[in-house]
Amino acid sequence: MSALYLMALAGVAVAIVGLAWDAVTSVARRPPWESSLRALTLVRTADRREHALPFVGGERRASAFQDTGRDRIAA
Repeated sequence: MSALYLMALAGVAVAIVGLAWDAVTSVARRPPWESSLRALTLVRTADRREHALPFVGGERRASAFQDTGRDRIAA
C-alpha cells in the first residue's frame, strides 16, 4: 500500500512541476503581436461617402438648435 501512495505522490509532484514549467515558458515567450512584424496591406472596401443616405426624420443636428417658438422654463 505504501508503494501505491509513493507512486501517487510522485505523479502529483510531476504534474505540479509540469504545470509550473508550462507557466514559466508561456510568460517567457514573446507575445504574438510582437513576434510577427508583417507589413501593412491595403484592404479594398466600398466608400460609404459616395452614397447620399437620408436620415429618418430629417436632419438630426439642426433639430437641437431650431427655435420652436416656445419659451423654456428653467429652474
